[in-house]
Amino acid sequence: MASVFSKNRDRLIEGDIAEAFLQEVLKAADARALLSHEQLSRGECSNATHQSVTDPDARLTRKSQGTASILGHLGSVLMDNRHGLIVATDVRAPSYTAEREAAVELLTRLEPRARRRTLGADKGYDAPDFVADVLACGVTPHVAQNLHAKQTTSAIGRRTTRHAGYAIRQIKRKLVEDGFGWGKTIGGLRQLRHRGHPKVAWSFAFTNAAYHLVRLRTLLRAGVAVWRARRCPSVDSC
Repeated sequence: MASVFSKNRDRLIEGDIAEAFLQEVLKAADARALLSHEQLSRGECSNATHQSVTDPDARLTRKSQGTASILGHLGSVLMDNRHGLIVATDVRAPSYTAEREAAVELLTRLEPRARRRTLGADKGYDAPDFVADVLACGVTPHVAQNLHAKQTTSAIGRRTTRHAGYAIRQIKRKLVEDGFGWGKTIGGLRQLRHRGHPKVAWSFAFTNAAYHLVRLRTLLRAGVAVWRARRCPSVDSC
């Protein structure tokens, strides 16, 4: 059974089924007007795989300063801000610039649109090179300003922060943590059994697609509840 499962899994990876699954779920969401297409956010999950000395593609990484380093892969997502749905995923080896490089690559995968997109991200992306790359993609960077005692200037100026939409992006981008939390606790991303970049990337995309199904169920139920409340203001009238 294990051999049959492994062969079928390899076929799914070669056929890029996880990405196809993700795109089909996104089409279902888009058909129900659950995607904005213009308001996006970045997120990354640096411990998206298990600690293993047998995975040649894993690299030492740590979530933040002062924490222990582990062997892992860097999983990144691009999220639509309207309802927190993931529109693209990326898995690569962790490095100092990997998160920013992944963000730019994810933006280049998007289909061109007439209306300008915005990208929300945390203060770790407040860097001139990254901001320039995002602008080159035709996207307005709504990155949190990384201002502190040692850094008094930001790549994000008043021209961007003065807009009400900028503050909204800083709130909406935190929705990405819901997907990461579900992926780790329910989707099995906290300690994957797969080794190697292709299998980890496939599993990461497939898990995010599965999260969409759960999210869609919640959103559609909420939509039905709102519709019923508008049509039936009281229980008796229904």
